Amino acid sequence: MNLPGPTRLVLWIAMTSSVIAGLLVLSVTDLDVSENAASPLKLPFYLVGIFLFLSGQSLRYFSNSVRDQNGKPKIPSWISLAYLIALAITEAVAILGVVIGLLGGSTVEYLPLFALSALGMVFLFPALFFRVESVIAEK
Repeated sequence: MNLPGPTRLVLWIAMTSSVIAGLLVLSVTDLDVSENAASPLKLPFYLVGIFLFLSGQSLRYFSNSVRDQNGKPKIPSWISLAYLIALAITEAVAILGVVIGLLGGSTVEYLPLFALSALGMVFLFPALFFRVESVIAEK
Protein backbone atom coordinates (compact mmCIF):
# COMPACT_ATOMS: atom_id res chain seq x y z
CA MET A 1 0.00 0.00 0.00
CA ASN A 2 1.51 3.30 -1.07
CA LEU A 3 -0.41 6.50 -0.41
CA PRO A 4 -0.14 9.24 -3.05
CA GLY A 5 1.07 12.66 -1.92
CA PRO A 6 -2.33 14.43 -1.91
CA THR A 7 -3.87 11.60 0.14
CA ARG A 8 -1.12 11.92 2.72
CA LEU A 9 -1.79 15.63 3.04
CA VAL A 10 -5.55 15.13 3.38
CA LEU A 11 -5.02 12.53 6.11
CA TRP A 12 -2.63 14.81 7.94
CA ILE A 13 -5.04 17.76 7.76
CA ALA A 14 -7.94 15.60 8.98
CA MET A 15 -6.03 14.16 11.93
CA THR A 16 -4.57 17.53 12.90
CA SER A 17 -8.02 19.12 12.65
CA SER A 18 -9.42 16.53 15.03
CA VAL A 19 -6.82 17.51 17.62
CA ILE A 20 -7.85 21.15 17.25
CA ALA A 21 -11.54 20.20 17.34
CA GLY A 22 -11.09 18.33 20.61
CA LEU A 23 -9.50 21.37 22.18
CA LEU A 24 -12.26 23.64 20.88
CA VAL A 25 -14.97 21.34 22.21
CA LEU A 26 -13.45 21.40 25.67
CA SER A 27 -12.97 25.16 25.60
CA VAL A 28 -16.62 25.90 24.75
CA THR A 29 -18.14 23.16 26.92
CA ASP A 30 -19.07 24.30 30.40
CA LEU A 31 -18.87 21.13 32.47
CA ASP A 32 -20.38 21.37 35.93
CA VAL A 33 -18.35 18.77 37.77
CA SER A 34 -18.39 19.10 41.54
CA GLU A 35 -15.22 17.09 42.06
CA ASN A 36 -12.28 16.67 39.78
CA ALA A 37 -12.34 12.99 38.82
CA ALA A 38 -9.32 13.53 36.56
CA SER A 39 -6.85 14.13 39.38
CA PRO A 40 -5.82 10.50 39.95
CA LEU A 41 -5.59 9.93 36.19
CA LYS A 42 -3.43 12.93 35.40
CA LEU A 43 0.00 11.41 35.99
CA PRO A 44 -0.73 8.06 34.28
CA PHE A 45 -2.26 9.88 31.29
CA TYR A 46 0.77 12.17 31.04
CA LEU A 47 3.12 9.18 31.09
CA VAL A 48 1.07 7.31 28.49
CA GLY A 49 0.87 10.49 26.40
CA ILE A 50 4.64 10.93 26.41
CA PHE A 51 5.10 7.26 25.52
CA LEU A 52 2.63 7.55 22.63
CA PHE A 53 4.29 10.74 21.37
CA LEU A 54 7.70 9.07 21.38
CA SER A 55 6.27 5.96 19.70
CA GLY A 56 4.84 8.01 16.85
CA GLN A 57 8.09 9.87 16.37
CA SER A 58 10.12 6.67 16.45
CA LEU A 59 8.05 5.34 13.54
CA ARG A 60 9.05 8.43 11.57
CA TYR A 61 12.71 7.90 12.46
CA PHE A 62 12.76 4.18 11.62
CA SER A 63 10.91 4.59 8.33
CA ASN A 64 13.50 7.13 7.19
CA SER A 65 16.54 5.16 8.32
CA VAL A 66 16.02 1.98 6.26
CA ARG A 67 19.01 1.23 4.03
CA ASP A 68 19.71 -1.34 1.32
CA GLN A 69 22.74 -3.65 1.29
CA ASN A 70 24.93 -0.89 -0.15
CA GLY A 71 24.00 1.54 2.62
CA LYS A 72 21.85 3.74 0.37
CA PRO A 73 18.48 5.04 1.62
CA LYS A 74 15.61 2.75 0.71
CA ILE A 75 11.85 3.35 0.80
CA PRO A 76 10.38 0.59 2.97
CA SER A 77 7.27 -1.16 1.68
CA TRP A 78 5.53 -0.43 4.98
CA ILE A 79 6.10 3.34 5.07
CA SER A 80 2.46 4.27 4.39
CA LEU A 81 1.22 1.91 7.08
CA ALA A 82 3.75 3.35 9.51
CA TYR A 83 2.49 6.83 8.65
CA LEU A 84 -1.12 5.92 9.38
CA ILE A 85 -0.16 4.30 12.68
CA ALA A 86 2.00 7.29 13.68
CA LEU A 87 -0.89 9.68 12.97
CA ALA A 88 -3.32 7.57 15.01
CA ILE A 89 -0.91 7.20 17.92
CA THR A 90 -0.22 10.92 17.98
CA GLU A 91 -3.92 11.73 17.89
CA ALA A 92 -4.45 9.39 20.84
CA VAL A 93 -2.41 11.81 22.97
CA ALA A 94 -5.08 14.47 22.36
CA ILE A 95 -7.81 11.95 23.15
CA LEU A 96 -6.23 11.49 26.58
CA GLY A 97 -6.52 15.25 26.99
CA VAL A 98 -10.20 15.11 26.04
CA VAL A 99 -10.79 12.44 28.69
CA ILE A 100 -9.09 14.54 31.36
CA GLY A 101 -11.15 17.56 30.31
CA LEU A 102 -14.44 15.65 30.32
CA LEU A 103 -13.69 14.26 33.78
CA GLY A 104 -13.47 17.79 35.13
CA GLY A 105 -9.83 18.60 34.65
CA SER A 106 -8.92 22.24 34.25
CA THR A 107 -7.38 23.73 31.14
CA VAL A 108 -3.96 23.62 32.77
CA GLU A 109 -4.37 19.87 33.26
CA TYR A 110 -5.42 18.87 29.73
CA LEU A 111 -3.59 21.49 27.67
CA PRO A 112 -0.13 19.81 27.88
CA LEU A 113 -1.50 16.70 26.19
CA PHE A 114 -3.01 18.75 23.38
CA ALA A 115 0.25 20.67 22.97
CA LEU A 116 2.21 17.42 22.81
CA SER A 117 -0.19 16.01 20.23
CA ALA A 118 -0.05 19.17 18.13
CA LEU A 119 3.76 19.15 18.24
CA GLY A 120 3.73 15.52 17.15
CA MET A 121 1.42 16.34 14.25
CA VAL A 122 3.80 19.08 13.10
CA PHE A 123 6.64 16.54 13.05
CA LEU A 124 4.43 14.12 11.12
CA PHE A 125 3.82 16.54 8.25
CA PRO A 126 4.01 14.36 5.11
CA ALA A 127 7.11 16.08 3.69
CA LEU A 128 9.00 15.30 6.91
CA PHE A 129 7.74 11.75 7.34
CA PHE A 130 8.38 10.75 3.73
CA ARG A 131 11.74 12.56 3.59
CA VAL A 132 13.43 9.40 2.37
CA GLU A 133 11.55 9.68 -0.93
CA SER A 134 13.00 13.11 -1.63
CA VAL A 135 16.49 11.94 -0.68
CA ILE A 136 16.26 9.05 -3.16
CA ALA A 137 14.79 11.31 -5.87
CA GLU A 138 17.77 13.67 -5.61
CA LYS A 139 20.25 10.92 -6.45
